[in-house]
Amino acid sequence: MDKTLAETADHSILIAEARGDTLIVTPRGDRAGFSEVDFSVELKRVQAVLQGGQFDNVIIDLSQANYFGSEMIGVINGLLDQARRNGGKGGVCDVSTDMMEGLKIMNLADYWPIYNSRSHAASDIVNESVVQSASRLALRKYGGVLVAAAALLLVAWAGSTVYGVLFPGPDQAYLSKLESFHDTTVTSFRYNERGAWQNEARDLNQQIREVQMEIQQSGMADRRKAALVGYAVKIRTILQVRTPGRDLFDAASNSRTLARAVFAGRVVPEFDDLPDPAEDATADEAAETDEPGEDGPAASESDDTAKAGAD
Repeated sequence: MDKTLAETADHSILIAEARGDTLIVTPRGDRAGFSEVDFSVELKRVQAVLQGGQFDNVIIDLSQANYFGSEMIGVINGLLDQARRNGGKGGVCDVSTDMMEGLKIMNLADYWPIYNSRSHAASDIVNESVVQSASRLALRKYGGVLVAAAALLLVAWAGSTVYGVLFPGPDQAYLSKLESFHDTTVTSFRYNERGAWQNEARDLNQQIREVQMEIQQSGMADRRKAALVGYAVKIRTILQVRTPGRDLFDAASNSRTLARAVFAGRVVPEFDDLPDPAEDATADEAAETDEPGEDGPAASESDDTAKAGAD
């Protein structure tokens, strides 16, 4: 086995698996959730393996997270492009509904070959010898018993904590959805011309507004509700300005950090005196008098400066 491929066995972020002439890469989550150093080391290994000549094709399995931000999208693009340079094929599988909406907005849904499942992708992309197939099936047959036993022990030990991690509640789902919208907003502004940005901004703004209304009407805890509504308002503020500046992007990023802290149960001074979500909604409705994408306070900045703010 190739030395670099063997080193990927220790990966905790970008899980790499060989199957015939195809490298299957499974990101365990978005780039923002991991150390920059660890992510960089693992990415370089995966890139080296795919460039080494042993594999023509690549499959990116996105089943481990609901959404991936702009940086991970760039990584996926690079791996798919490398497979094409190898003379092979590339594909993406198990894309969540939220992620698919983001890909459509960024016009990537038609550019990336997308498959419903890993098995569908493998049947179209992977070329595997009889020996390779027999070895893989044998490992699956006996290795699965060990994995299942370990899983049962883990569940027995961790109980409800494990259940909470594997099956996040609706509150967490709302946070993930807003983070997906946030990443899509940044990517859309960074890579689209002004006209396209304005059109997408209107659509995104309406989608986030609907989610915001659901949050306001939900029965979640006040701290979480206030954090999520505030986060939604900050993202929508970006979308309501034709040329948003760095200050608006920074404000949205700070709001994301606060929301994550609230959901992690940490003390957040900003929420000692809880804002009333209804007040945010009232202020937000007043902002609706302007069409999304019209000139706002940051419109005097140059496009180049604004694009830098999105980075």
